[in-house]
Amino acid sequence: MTNLIIADDHTVFREGLASFFKDEDEISVIAELGNGEEVLAMLPQLDVQIVLMDISMPKMDGIEASQMIKTKFPGVKIIMLTMHETQNYIRKLLDIGVDGYLLKTTSKSELFEAINTVLKGEKYYGTDVQKVFMNSFNSDKVSSDIKLTRREKEILDLICEELNTNEIADKLFISAYTVETHRKNLLSKTGSKNVAGLVKFAVQNKFV
Repeated sequence: MTNLIIADDHTVFREGLASFFKDEDEISVIAELGNGEEVLAMLPQLDVQIVLMDISMPKMDGIEASQMIKTKFPGVKIIMLTMHETQNYIRKLLDIGVDGYLLKTTSKSELFEAINTVLKGEKYYGTDVQKVFMNSFNSDKVSSDIKLTRREKEILDLICEELNTNEIADKLFISAYTVETHRKNLLSKTGSKNVAGLVKFAVQNKFV
């Protein structure tokens, strides 16, 4: 069973979101909270796997709460579910290490896809969020002195197509371990911190 907390200061939104999980056997909403302070107070008392969290909340917002959760409860997955789609918010939260970032306009199916993805230890960024990345990265300075192998280029291309580790492994007929090794090499070579950084590098260098 996956235990989930919803953190949003709008009661109607919290209740509406909680209704998505009413008939789910594998996911249980164990708390609906109104700010980051309440989340941090609740986490030591409950067995929680995922927090769905808004950015703008009173007392403690989603940014500060995410930073503290990742420090004190690193095993808890955080999916931001917010109306904020500005580059500064997105980049800041990805640097903190949030596991997913969706706009509140997302569909129920995408929300469940994001949950399943982060539970597997991978990151999930909504389609609209990726568009913000692309628009901002296109204007950045291109780095042309980093050389990638043919296989690294193939894997980078598939990462940009939103394929996860197992899907890439199946497509290239290699093991998931090999994919992860190449992914780590890509992060090291490009100086990226996460998948978003790899997407940035790919756009800058016209790999996609």
